[in-house]
Amino acid sequence: MSELFLSNNKFTGPLPNLAGMNALNYLDMSNNTFSSTDFPQWFSSLQSLTTLVMENTQLQGEIPPTLFSLFQLQTVNLRGNKINGTLNIASNYSGQLKLID
Repeated sequence: MSELFLSNNKFTGPLPNLAGMNALNYLDMSNNTFSSTDFPQWFSSLQSLTTLVMENTQLQGEIPPTLFSLFQLQTVNLRGNKINGTLNIASNYSGQLKLID
């Protein structure tokens, strides 16, 4: 599976753990009411990810800099969450990165 569109489905409960979905390049779980959770470390393990859309999903805490080092990452949309801390994209961010929102 390379694309997963789960936005606007009224999902509740814990955010599903998608670690191991190595072929996933597009992930959108926006506008669901997941339980508040710290930013999952497993996002950084999705090595084929080009687009991450997690708008209004109750994410909180800091974004790990390792997320931005995913080689193919182009777009990150995290609008409407409770993310805090300093945004650190580090020096080894993806050369494909075009948008962080």
